[in-house]
Amino acid sequence: MMKTIAALLLVLSFTIGAGAQDGDTITVDTPLSSEEIAQLHTRCDRNEVQVCLFLATLYEKGKSVEIDLPRMIELLEKSCSLFGSGRACNRLAGKYRNGEGIEEDKDKALIYYIRSCDMDAENAIGCANAGYMYLYGEGVIKNLFDAAFYLEKACERRQVFACDSVAELYNINKDFERNVDKVIKYSKIACELGRDLSCDLAAALEENPAEIYGNAKTAVKILNSKCMEQRHVFSCLALGNALYTQAKTQEEKQIAVKYFDFACGFSEKLGCAYLGHIYREGSLGEKNYEQSNKYYEKACSFGESSSCTNLGTAYATGVGVAKDFFKAQEFLDKACTLKDGLGCLNLGHAYKIGHNDFSRNAELAVKYYEKACALDKEEGCSLARQLKQVIAF
Repeated sequence: MMKTIAALLLVLSFTIGAGAQDGDTITVDTPLSSEEIAQLHTRCDRNEVQVCLFLATLYEKGKSVEIDLPRMIELLEKSCSLFGSGRACNRLAGKYRNGEGIEEDKDKALIYYIRSCDMDAENAIGCANAGYMYLYGEGVIKNLFDAAFYLEKACERRQVFACDSVAELYNINKDFERNVDKVIKYSKIACELGRDLSCDLAAALEENPAEIYGNAKTAVKILNSKCMEQRHVFSCLALGNALYTQAKTQEEKQIAVKYFDFACGFSEKLGCAYLGHIYREGSLGEKNYEQSNKYYEKACSFGESSSCTNLGTAYATGVGVAKDFFKAQEFLDKACTLKDGLGCLNLGHAYKIGHNDFSRNAELAVKYYEKACALDKEEGCSLARQLKQVIAF
C-alpha cells in the first residue's frame, strides 16, 4: 500500500472554510481529511467551479486522495460544460489530446480548446493550442486560415509564442498570402513581450517592406550589405532564412548557410541553433553530428535553451560525442533552467535510469518531471505521478 501522504508536503493555495471571504486563501501544508474532501465535493456540487478544479488536481496528483483519473476527467467535464470554465476546458482538451486519463481524441481536444478560447477572454493558451492544431494538422485537417485566426487571438492576449508563429505565418509561409501589416503588428506585440528579434523584424519591415522578400534582387543587396558591413544580425538571419527556404540545390543551400554562420559569429544564438539543426538533419548532404554539436554548444552558451537540450541529449546518447552523463546533466540542467520543457523531461529520464557513475535518483527525477509538467510537457505530469507511486510503496 502507499505510504501515508502525510510524509508529502502539500502546498496548495486555495479558499477553504465557510467563513472565508472572496480572495481569502490559506496554505494547506497537511493532507486534507476525508471530511474536508467531502465538504469540497459539496461545494463543487453547489457550482463553485474553483473548488471543482482543485478537486480535479487532487485526484490527478494523488494529494489527500487516491489517484483517480476518471474522477479527474468527470470534474473537468463538469467545470467546463456546466460551469463554463475556460481553464477547465483547456485542461480537458490537453487530456484528450494526449490520451491521459481518457482515450485520445484529437477532435474533442480541438473542440475543448476552442471552447476554452471562446469562454475566457483572458485565456491565451486555449486559443494558441487550437491554432497550433490547425497549423500542423494535428489530428485535424490542416487549415492555415483557422490557424491564423486562433493564433492572432492568442497573441492579442499576450501569448508570445503565438505572436512568433502568426507573424511567421503571415511573413514567409509559401502556402499563405503574405501580409506585411500583420507581420509588423504581431511582431510589435512579441517585441513588447521581450522578443528582441521581433523588434528588429518590425523595424526592418516598416523601413522597407520589400526587403524580406528573399527572391528580390534589391532585397538581397540591402540585407547582404547590412549583414556584412553593419553586422546587423537580423539581416543575416533574414537573408539566410529567405535563401534557404527557396534553395533548390546544395550550392544554393551553402550560400544561405553562410549567412547563418555570420549571425552565429556575431554571437546570435539563433544563427548557431539553425546551423546545429541543418548539420544534424543532413540538409547539406550527410548528417554531421560533430558539427551539429559544435553549433549547439555555441547556441547554448548564448542562452538558446533548445540547443542546450539537444547537446545534453547528444551526450546522454553518445551521438557525435562520447557518452558523458555528467555533461548531459550539465547541459540539460541549463536547458531546464532556461525553461525548456524537453530539457527538464530528459533530465528526469537521466535521473530515473542512471548510468554507471551517474546514480539513479528517483526524487530528482520527479523534481524534473514536475518542472517539465509545469512547462506544458504533459508526459512529465504522468511520469512524475507514476514515479511518486513507485516511491510511495
